[in-house]
Amino acid sequence: MSAAPPFSLLTAHDSHLFNEGSHFRVYDKLGARVVSVDGTSGCYFAVWAPNAERVSVASMLYLDYGRKNGEWIPNRHGGRENLETIELLRRLNHVIYENSGCAT
Repeated sequence: MSAAPPFSLLTAHDSHLFNEGSHFRVYDKLGARVVSVDGTSGCYFAVWAPNAERVSVASMLYLDYGRKNGEWIPNRHGGRENLETIELLRRLNHVIYENSGCAT
């Protein structure tokens, strides 16, 4: 798999409006969005964090993420995987694939 070229929903005009404080629809550009770029569908994330040392997407795939022992309940198989989140992502992936024009 090759790396995807850089992609952003933010244009130079968006940056100009944002910087002068007059971008009244910046919510259309920031956050998480399902997008299709050059025939490849996926999730796009954009955040405004000017003083952040780093930004990350927290994992919901594991029930013990950010929790100490005893602060989470194992799944129905006794494991730490969040089966409901995995099923949600599986369904989301299916819907994106079916609606991307890639499905045959």
